[in-house]
Amino acid sequence: MRRILIACLLLVCARPVLAQEPDMQAVDRAKSFLDSAKPWPFINVCVHFPTEFRGQTYAKMLPLVDRDGVRVPGQFALVYDYQWADDGSTQLAYYCDTRGNIFKVQVLADNGSLNRPFALANASIAIVGDQLYEALKNDLTDNQRRVVRQIIDSANAQRLLEYGLPLIQQSNR
Repeated sequence: MRRILIACLLLVCARPVLAQEPDMQAVDRAKSFLDSAKPWPFINVCVHFPTEFRGQTYAKMLPLVDRDGVRVPGQFALVYDYQWADDGSTQLAYYCDTRGNIFKVQVLADNGSLNRPFALANASIAIVGDQLYEALKNDLTDNQRRVVRQIIDSANAQRLLEYGLPLIQQSNR
């Protein structure tokens, strides 16, 4: 009886830990998307406009934690080392929900001195924003068009990236 009680206690204690682990299908879905060529021209334009994209390499997966340092069940970040221009390198973390949908991008490291992440892209959105909007608008709902227009008008490349990546990811299905 005592062994059964101990076994039950171990299962109850272990279950929350197991529940926090990301679903590997979700991880594979997000990783497959980021490993493909599809998102990188958009990522490059948003992060390091007007440089040439040189490649990306998967670095690691990280658990997501909330403000109190508590792990968010099932959510994760995929970290990629991204190369641009001749010797530019930026490490980006893509935050993913429990289904592998990207919802946030964070710069973890960068060696750009003149071309800081998002800086020139923010300035360029003001210049090419209308062309970008025209290229996207037919594939968007009315609400999505409204949001994209607001992002372009605010010249916020990081917000554009975080809004656009899920749209590209959904169209990848």
